[in-house]
Amino acid sequence: MIRDFLKNSAIYGIGKLFVVLLGFLTIPIITRTLSPHDYGVFELLNLCLILLNLSVAMEVSQAVARYIVDTKSKDERREFVSTAYFFSLFSYVIFSLILYVFKDTFAEFVLNDLSYVSLSLYLIPWIFLHGSTTFISNQFRWENKPTLHLVIQACMGISLLGSVSLFLIGMQPSIESLIHAYLLSQAVTLLLGFSLVYRHKIMGFLFSMNKLKLMLLFSLPLVPSSLAVFGQSYIDRVMITHMLDHDALGLYSLAFKIASIVAVLAGVFQLSLVPLIYKNHKAERTANDLRDIANIYLFFVLCAILALVIFTDEIFYIFVGNDFAGARSIVPVLLLSVGIQNVYALSPGLAIAKKTHYIALINALGMVINFVLNYLFIMRFGLIGAAYATLLSAIITCATNIVINQKHYYVPYHYGAISIAMSITVACIAIVQFVQFDLSITLLIGKILATTMITALIGYILCHSQIRTLLKTRL
Repeated sequence: MIRDFLKNSAIYGIGKLFVVLLGFLTIPIITRTLSPHDYGVFELLNLCLILLNLSVAMEVSQAVARYIVDTKSKDERREFVSTAYFFSLFSYVIFSLILYVFKDTFAEFVLNDLSYVSLSLYLIPWIFLHGSTTFISNQFRWENKPTLHLVIQACMGISLLGSVSLFLIGMQPSIESLIHAYLLSQAVTLLLGFSLVYRHKIMGFLFSMNKLKLMLLFSLPLVPSSLAVFGQSYIDRVMITHMLDHDALGLYSLAFKIASIVAVLAGVFQLSLVPLIYKNHKAERTANDLRDIANIYLFFVLCAILALVIFTDEIFYIFVGNDFAGARSIVPVLLLSVGIQNVYALSPGLAIAKKTHYIALINALGMVINFVLNYLFIMRFGLIGAAYATLLSAIITCATNIVINQKHYYVPYHYGAISIAMSITVACIAIVQFVQFDLSITLLIGKILATTMITALIGYILCHSQIRTLLKTRL
């Protein structure tokens, strides 16, 4: 299992790294052509899109992942996939009609401005393109075809960089221009996705009401769970919009965009790990393999957090304009919170036991805690308060998740090594957060050496036993 995990993670990692690098290249284009206010409005629309993508199709794609592993017939697999996709399209049509009827209400209560009615209507084509692209990309994961998933991700990254450059540099920069860039990128990627689906015969013109009922029984409890995850992950930005303003949201969103590199890295592991867990959870060795995978996962995530924290000043100097400089102090806190938020995939007990309603309850608890903390901290500390509230709620939810999941599928984690490695990371974040450094070549060299030594130390603490076992096996 570990060998398959590392192999698939390497393939997913190449694609994700490529996409992240291209995404980073869009940051200076956006920050030097749009104001924090404009970027804040765009991010609010993007949050609405994420929320709709989680709820409108009722997470039926997640049910496909669970049921196709138990099917032996290719035709039955295609029937599951096709049924889920056509149900998703039908759901998007219903949502589009509702949004068009209530577009004024949506603009007033969500975007806080009636003049943004035309912007809200962009969500109609956007959800069709984004939802379909996400569905196809996920399906290549469920089919254990990481190379095709890589192709989709690479196309998305290249087309997005090209379209953002075209609309923001070659044309008049505006919120609408940035939305057009994203729509064009999604359309190009979707065309490629459909061609690959047709070539590999993953879907067809099939629909089964019985299979839809079966999938909905599994996925419906995941909808409130996913909404709770959304609330836990994004409630800070919604509250910033209503308690502060769009400018503050623009700064916070940029900081989260940088911190999301850690989420991308965590996502690489999750892309390969989730299908393997469903496939191998009954094997005797799986629990120990998950323990070792957890150490490998934490090593890479903590090293990414350290590198981004230590080189935050350089990242802002190269990629971010002066208008967004206020986001610098938020990045270290958000990096740690994003890393903790994504640990849940390493504790799969409730998913294996099919107790998805418990997952929903845990995530709902996390959302409530995040809401309360954000309200108190934003009122008292402003923008930085939102970051610390998100970090604290992530810690509470993560701990709750691990305790409950362990009761349903026990994994013998190395808690001591994990605690030491995380303590070192937190100490480094505290130093960078409260000590200001000037940019210089000498300091840059010192940072590189310090990062190398600290990551080597964390690697030894977390992975020395895995390295020793690997060397013995090779010998």
